[in-house]
Amino acid sequence: EIDIVRARYGKSPIEHIRDLGLLRPGTVLAHCVLATDAELAMIRDHGAAVASCPYAFSRFGVAVPFARFLDAGINLGVGTDGVGLDMVAELRAAALLAKVQAGRGGIAGGEAMLRAATAGGAAAIGRDDLGTLAVGATADLLLFDLSGARYQPVWNPLQALLTNGVAADLHTMLVDGRMLIRDRAVQGVDEAAITRRGAAAIRRVWDAAARLGRLPAGIAARRAEQAAFA
Repeated sequence: EIDIVRARYGKSPIEHIRDLGLLRPGTVLAHCVLATDAELAMIRDHGAAVASCPYAFSRFGVAVPFARFLDAGINLGVGTDGVGLDMVAELRAAALLAKVQAGRGGIAGGEAMLRAATAGGAAAIGRDDLGTLAVGATADLLLFDLSGARYQPVWNPLQALLTNGVAADLHTMLVDGRMLIRDRAVQGVDEAAITRRGAAAIRRVWDAAARLGRLPAGIAARRAEQAAFA
């Protein structure tokens, strides 16, 4: 992508969207793994944001420059990129990568990671009513159960969650004041039925792609392995 944009426009993708007037508050750039320090400063100075998904890239041996994002002072959000749906694990991966990259144990502390997962992401999409506990803010609340053995002793609840936690320890979830999870159980819907329907829909998509010869080689190979053991 970078080579194509440079060949066509004589500049990097980030410079190109800046010159188009699109690098501004409300613009969210995904990943930015190959962004230079000058480009990160450009993103920061224009008020844009970066959505980082460290775990997704780590699986392919690519180190997301999370420490550089933090040092640059960019408005930063964290996502899963669809690879996994455990935001606690994603935040832990982001923090560990940042510490290793920077060689500084003090970077990517609990408060910085919490902000990236909440207020940072909200600011990226221009929603100052999200990601914070304040009068007038939307009532989005998560309660985690830290009573399990792996958390003990709990000196710092936030750090305990980021160091040892998993999404399965989510006890209660409120979204805009509506109770969606209570006592670890999804409320108001049949979670197992939805999961089965979703899995079936995914299989139909992959099957159709296979018939058309459109499956990526790696996925096609895995499907062949699964069929051999079926």
